[in-house]
Amino acid sequence: MSGGGAGASAYRSPTVDDLGALASAARGGASRVPCGSTRGSEHTRGGVRRSGRKPGCVPKKAARTPAGGDSPTVALVLSEVPGRRFEQPYFGRVLSGASSATQAAQARLTLTVTQSTTSREEVAERLCEQHVDGVLLFSLLPGDPLPALLERAGVPVVFGGRPSTPKTRTSYVDADNRGGGHSATDYLISQGRRRIATIAGPPRSPVGGDRLAGYRRALDGRPELVSFGDFSESSGVLAMRRLLDEQANLDSVFAASDNMALGALRELEHQGRRVPEDVAVIGFEDAGLAFGQLTLTTVHQPTQTMGQRMLEILVSRIDGKDDTPTEAVFDTRLVFRQSA
Repeated sequence: MSGGGAGASAYRSPTVDDLGALASAARGGASRVPCGSTRGSEHTRGGVRRSGRKPGCVPKKAARTPAGGDSPTVALVLSEVPGRRFEQPYFGRVLSGASSATQAAQARLTLTVTQSTTSREEVAERLCEQHVDGVLLFSLLPGDPLPALLERAGVPVVFGGRPSTPKTRTSYVDADNRGGGHSATDYLISQGRRRIATIAGPPRSPVGGDRLAGYRRALDGRPELVSFGDFSESSGVLAMRRLLDEQANLDSVFAASDNMALGALRELEHQGRRVPEDVAVIGFEDAGLAFGQLTLTTVHQPTQTMGQRMLEILVSRIDGKDDTPTEAVFDTRLVFRQSA
């Protein structure tokens, strides 16, 4: 592996402010409302609580604000453990795609960031304050009541990714995560790799579970070697360390995110392993990451297009054109670079 100890990612991790800047490209501007924070007017928040609405009640077809005119207002809601998900380039790109689609739809996009521990009723109250007409939801944990609260109140929802509850009948946009995991692993097999490990996403995550299922399907009964991460670079370092401790002679690894793949590359260099000669590495997303001079082979997903499609589906539901749940799953493809 080239690059030495000074190796670094070619991508700067987006911050919440970066995402807000992307969202500002939307018609009418955008705002960031981190639920659970102390920011915002106590008078306004108190007024919502005193207004007589039950907790979690979101008004259907809320009144338009002067700034929004007759344009629909869409909230993109990110819910995650603090400081974790914004490492991922995915969110900056999907928000950029949604923002570009708002111009054609003459919609207004707001960004709401909430911790996974925040009361869902409080999140719903904040969405009431924004007078949203529809919501794009990301990173919800299994069993999160927010989608049901919104749907019962007549606010249409579109999921970014397959919902964690199998029987949920709602619209979502996703990549073919199983197919991507399968193609990455199958390629490693075709290259003569025999001890193929994976750094999987969280077991409760539909994305992580689907990519792991694709890996297992490609192995087709061959021995598997699995270590779990949380999609962050630091978790990739730790997962790679565990894998090497368990099977020092592994010869390849499929990581369920580019950031975890980058962490794996760091640990492999630390332990003196050459990439791809000793260990081949494949990521997932195609965020354009590199470690020093070594570029990452990865599974491409059309993230910006996915963001655009989410916004289009949601606006169609807001306008009453189609209430039938839409499931849009985009193909993935391998992008061959230097790490495998």
